[in-house]
Amino acid sequence: MSPPPTPTTANNSLFYNSLGMNLRPSRDPTEFVGQCPFCLTEKHFMVSRKQGIYNCLLCGRNGNHYTFLQDLYKESIQTTTSADYETLSQNRGLTTKTLQVAGLAKSSLRPDVWLLPSRSQEGKILNLYQAIPIKKDQPHETPSRPTNNQSPVRGLGTRPPPNRSLRLQQLQQPTTKGTRRPPVPRSRPNHANGSPNQRTAGSYEIRSASSPCTQQLYGLESYADQRTVILCEGHWDRLAMWEILASLELPSTGEPSGLNPFLWNLRPHRGLPNYFNPILSKVAVLGVPGCNIFKADWCRLFRNCLVIILYDNDPDRVICSKCRGTEGYKAHPAHQPCPLCNGNETTGTTINPGKDGMRKVLKEFADTGVDVDLLQINWKPEDPKDIRDLLNL
Repeated sequence: MSPPPTPTTANNSLFYNSLGMNLRPSRDPTEFVGQCPFCLTEKHFMVSRKQGIYNCLLCGRNGNHYTFLQDLYKESIQTTTSADYETLSQNRGLTTKTLQVAGLAKSSLRPDVWLLPSRSQEGKILNLYQAIPIKKDQPHETPSRPTNNQSPVRGLGTRPPPNRSLRLQQLQQPTTKGTRRPPVPRSRPNHANGSPNQRTAGSYEIRSASSPCTQQLYGLESYADQRTVILCEGHWDRLAMWEILASLELPSTGEPSGLNPFLWNLRPHRGLPNYFNPILSKVAVLGVPGCNIFKADWCRLFRNCLVIILYDNDPDRVICSKCRGTEGYKAHPAHQPCPLCNGNETTGTTINPGKDGMRKVLKEFADTGVDVDLLQINWKPEDPKDIRDLLNL
């Protein structure tokens, strides 16, 4: 009889199973067993409980956790077809070229799941994020409950303390009365094959692989010696921002063709040079894995850079102090009564994921003392909801 798994052995099985494997206890108490994801034979794929090293007794594939990430990705990218990219292109409103350049692959273990490789600056895969379709009847995640009326983003208090090495500029996008475009729906023409196909319905939840994988900045392999970094909220927005910049045509004078007024206002600002020219050789576009995730260690990557923080344009929501914790409760729009207590309870905590996330970034930079210029983009309520909506324009 095998001993109960320790946290280490449990994590080793969770890692593989989080990527679509189905490891089971083996007759050998020191191993897990399952179907090989490469040669597809059953009961030959062995994983060490203690070290997490895998070995297929038939095809000979073997290695550690990170070798598995690489092997799984290679297997998946080889089986991803042009039709797969076209389907995802219509769903996400991104061109097939963007998806292919970014290296997205349909998982060979889960046919409805897409893999988004997160790499180091040297190109090594450190994590395989999975885009998992959200079923229509699947409930949305309820915001975490804050304590002591503080911001729900961990570590946030008030405005970050002054720091001479941190120079913050805030850019409010101007809106001219009478010339504002109407709100754009969350779909856009897809010109991947020269035809305007509308984005199809459907959302994805992004999940990280289990330990030992950790949260990573998305797109870090494209960051070399650029002195300007655009920090986006999430993987899809990072791809949308990359597509916007990659598609610009820069004339010698005037506004670049295809560049909407919102983006044009991001260029020369208060004496800053034109950081959107000639784009991707000078600008790195990165995505954080969540609006409330930003590690202090990441700050040091951007020493002496301009970091443009462009998170989602989220509306304020309120967590009702009476109903929070109640089953089925969700934070409600700030200007509407609580749907559970019909507004009889007026106190609560206001949250805004996008703004709270940007404050967390500012605080991390202030605490680490890294010499950096920060440009925080402040949306207006009538502006696009996120960068993918901005791409619609």
